[in-house]
Amino acid sequence: MNLDRLIFGSSILEDNYLRYLDPRFKLISVLILIIVAALVSNPLSYLILTMLLLAGAISIGPDWKLLWVNFRPFLFLSLLTFLLHLFFSSGEGRAILSVAGAEITSGGVITGAIFAWRIFLFFAVAVLFNLTTDPLDISDAATKLLKPLKIVRIPVDQLGLLIFMAFRFVPVISEESQAIYAAQVSRGYDPQGGLTKRLRNSIPLLSAVLASSVRRAGYMADALEARGFYPKRERSSLRSFTIKSGDIVFFTVVLIFSAASLIIGYYA
Repeated sequence: MNLDRLIFGSSILEDNYLRYLDPRFKLISVLILIIVAALVSNPLSYLILTMLLLAGAISIGPDWKLLWVNFRPFLFLSLLTFLLHLFFSSGEGRAILSVAGAEITSGGVITGAIFAWRIFLFFAVAVLFNLTTDPLDISDAATKLLKPLKIVRIPVDQLGLLIFMAFRFVPVISEESQAIYAAQVSRGYDPQGGLTKRLRNSIPLLSAVLASSVRRAGYMADALEARGFYPKRERSSLRSFTIKSGDIVFFTVVLIFSAASLIIGYYA
């Protein structure tokens, strides 16, 4: 297995505690943690959430390296968020440094660190959930949770299918993009050069990836039609979820940490 590639969209961590939890509880927990992280801005609240995520990372055992490999590409966004707030935030505090006419203040440093930490929590929750939950489980969990919306004629089953296909297409398109890139390099494509040259040379790559994606979508549509899929037909499910004691313990822990984070964020 190549650890240098992003494996978003393909769950691979098999033997760990989070893998066998009810995906409905995991999906709800992910939403709760993201909402809590967005509502609070207290460093102590973020520390509580980070401790919870660290416990989840430890629970996957030796496979924690895969968590880091998948999260590493998103570190740039966290760093960019920090730098933008560092130079452009109007936070209060004393001036620390002046660079090219831009004044860096202690308030800007604190604000940038808080927002970068928030971005870190968002992506850490998403990556941990993705690596420990099968895409089909995510689709089924979303379908079952949104089932009451059928009363207002929202096509929940089709939405679940779209979620599953989106998760499945990400690794497939990623692999095909790498194959197309290697083929173009063997034909003389030069990835080096200035920004303008690189953008111009990337047009054939993007065109090939787009054409391949459309072709695969057509194959998928033909396969669904050949198997008798009809979007408006009521469908049963082969998979059923059973709530176990471990699911209750997991969800209770998430609620406790989330509540503690909210209380500290608003009253501390």
